[in-house]
Amino acid sequence: MLTLVKSILIGLIVVSLTSGCAEHNKYFTKATLGATLGALTGGAIGANVKDGKGAVVGVVAGAVLGKWVAGHLDPLTQDEYNIHTQQTLETMPIGQTSEWNKAEKRIVAKTMPVKTFKNNDNFCREYTQTVEVGDEKKQARGIACRKNNGMWEIVD
Repeated sequence: MLTLVKSILIGLIVVSLTSGCAEHNKYFTKATLGATLGALTGGAIGANVKDGKGAVVGVVAGAVLGKWVAGHLDPLTQDEYNIHTQQTLETMPIGQTSEWNKAEKRIVAKTMPVKTFKNNDNFCREYTQTVEVGDEKKQARGIACRKNNGMWEIVD
C-alpha cells in the first residue's frame, strides 16, 4: 500500500513539473495528460515488482511512453488504437501478435498477450505493445484486467 502511495505522489510530481507546458500549446496538453496517465499506470504496475522497488522505474517509463503516444495520436486515432488494444486483449492467444495500421499517418501498433491469469475473480492479461509513428518506435509492457462490463482496463 505504501508503494502505491509513493507511486501516486511521484505521478503528481510529474504532473506538477509538466503542467506549465499545457498553457502554451494543445500538443503539450495531450502530452501532459498522456505522461500523467502513463506515470500513474507505470507506477502502479511497477509497485507490484520486487516489493515496490519497480515503482519509480514504472513511473518514468510509463510517463515517457504515455506522453509520446498522446503527443503523436489525435483523439480519433487514439480511439481506434484503444479499440485495437481492447480486441487484442479479448481475443488474441498468448504469444500471437495483433497489428493495427493507420497507413495515411504512418502509424503501426503491435500488441501481444504474454500471460493470462486471474486476480480477484477477474481475468487479467500481461501484454507487450510496440507503437511506431513514422520513423520513431516505442515499446512498453502492461497488465490489464477485464471488468464486469467486458472492457479491459489497466490494473492499478
